[in-house]
Amino acid sequence: MTARPKIPRRSRLRSASRFGVLVVLAPLFAGCWGDGFGVSEVTGTVTLDGKPRKGLMVVFSPNDGQTTKLPPAYGFTNDEGRYRAIRPGSKPGAVVGPTTIQVLSFDGNTLVVNGVAVPNTEMQKEIVRGPNVVDIDLTTKK
Repeated sequence: MTARPKIPRRSRLRSASRFGVLVVLAPLFAGCWGDGFGVSEVTGTVTLDGKPRKGLMVVFSPNDGQTTKLPPAYGFTNDEGRYRAIRPGSKPGAVVGPTTIQVLSFDGNTLVVNGVAVPNTEMQKEIVRGPNVVDIDLTTKK
């Protein structure tokens, strides 16, 4: 039987401490290479005075105190008023957590109908893990 070579105790401690440092730092570096935050699918329909509205932009801005670091998501309504949130790089979904949702015109300006700004086009919503359906019913009446 061959004897195992003896590894000095000091060398074993160094290896263990290096491994410990890697275990502690790995989650911190994960955000540098991946998204680093939770993302969930968000879909829905936008109606104005009860009718689906085409050509609107729906913007989802995270409200966790890091709005400059976390990317907003956006979606554009189709003929049926439906949208699907996407992030930069055409990645589906919005950041999980408290979110400000804004409904804007297609060019990103305030939604105006017949020369009057539509009220209540900004709201707060919690985006949760898993699929989210956020239907938005707007009205031109105040």
